[in-house]
Amino acid sequence: MSVKKKKKLTVRGIRNRMIMIYTLLILTVAAASGFLLLDRLRKADTEKLTAQSRALALRTASSLDCFCESAEGDCNRVFKSKTVMDFDPVNKIYPDYENTSLRNTIKDELLSLAAGKNYNDFFILYSDHSTIGKVSNSADNDILRDSALPSAMLGDRYDFWQFSPSGSSRKMYYMRRISDHSMFIMSFYIEELDRFILASDDSPDAAVILTDETGEMILTNLNSEDTGSRLPERALGMFTSENETAISEEFIASTVTAGCGWKVASVMERGYRYNDTAIVVGAAVAAAAALTLVSVFTGMVGTAGLVLAEINAADSEFYDPMTGRLNEYGLDEKISELLETSLVGSTYAMIMIGIKDAELILSTMSEEYRRNICFKLIDTAEDFLGERRLFTGRISGDRIVLLADFSEFDLFKAHDELKRVCSELCGKFEGFTADESGTLKLGIGMGVCIYPDNAEDHDTMIERSALALEKTYREDGASMAIYAPDENEDSKDGEEE
Repeated sequence: MSVKKKKKLTVRGIRNRMIMIYTLLILTVAAASGFLLLDRLRKADTEKLTAQSRALALRTASSLDCFCESAEGDCNRVFKSKTVMDFDPVNKIYPDYENTSLRNTIKDELLSLAAGKNYNDFFILYSDHSTIGKVSNSADNDILRDSALPSAMLGDRYDFWQFSPSGSSRKMYYMRRISDHSMFIMSFYIEELDRFILASDDSPDAAVILTDETGEMILTNLNSEDTGSRLPERALGMFTSENETAISEEFIASTVTAGCGWKVASVMERGYRYNDTAIVVGAAVAAAAALTLVSVFTGMVGTAGLVLAEINAADSEFYDPMTGRLNEYGLDEKISELLETSLVGSTYAMIMIGIKDAELILSTMSEEYRRNICFKLIDTAEDFLGERRLFTGRISGDRIVLLADFSEFDLFKAHDELKRVCSELCGKFEGFTADESGTLKLGIGMGVCIYPDNAEDHDTMIERSALALEKTYREDGASMAIYAPDENEDSKDGEEE
């Protein structure tokens, strides 16, 4: 009976399966998303236009309030005059000379307060139809009629604003009660308000319409011929106290009531600024691109563990299992390859770091304790050398080896910098302790071999940096030695004797 051979599981096979699965899932999601995309864009466009319309209406109403408050502030100055407030030609009888004198005094005060301003009217009206102050001819047609008495015009109101589109003299009036027999009146040509509000409009694509309480248009950035006419009832009916935003198939509009009682409406065309076909095509292209990228990405992520295992299996012979850095074979491979391709004039330093009396000390420690010491030495050296560090490794005897680049155009400068950096690095190991408590202090030695001065290949650099390291073992604490042929040969001869 033949046994069917089990198919070998490969990284490529797993990746392809995952790409196919995720492709199907993404196609399903992309199809559903495509139907929702257009609707969402339309809603987003409507929400954006609604917010813009509302903001424009609020901004314009705020400008109108500022304009009105400024004018009402000038009116307050009139009401602070005791002469104005006490004079009552209706209920009081004054001699002719006193009546004339008081009227002239009040007129002078009013003209003084209106000086330098663009008021067209600035006067007081009494119920006997007499006036004091600056009165224009158009005011006679607008408000100074036989039936226009203060009590009839104001009713139970204290003050109000009124728009009067009388021919070419389109004006806005502000009226405030002084008594039941008198009231203060000021007016502007509507162009003053136009310059203050619409001249600063930064939304040229939107229509701004200012209406009074009856719906009569006062100002608009549309055709000026429309001002003074009534808004269509259909448009007026769209806005209520409960609904200050109107949305139709053609436009989006918002209305805000200003402090003076007038209403500001901003209207924007609702026409979609996106082409439906372009959206669908763009969404399809985007979905296809996303599909490709996500499928590849998910395939790579899904097989990352196996790929990493393959890489680790292939390169494990070059790495030290305790520290994850290069081992002796890895250092040989990497450094030899670097030296073969390095430029003439390059300067490298092989730095070998070891623990003094290592054999005695390390033999009493656990594997984890030794690992912590190695990592502490490596981290200190790597952090200090920074970008100069090229390779780091661990060799026998728990010695740490680093190759650092000190290449400079000026060789003398390169050597001076090398010696300075190595000396400062050695200082980092002064008072080095095996643990955080600091109870066990270790002496650290550092041997340095310079390429190409002392050696021109990896093996020689290892050998001579080890000789320099051995020299430091005779000293206490942290110490460093740079390989020097004469000194190291003398030391070697002395040991042989």
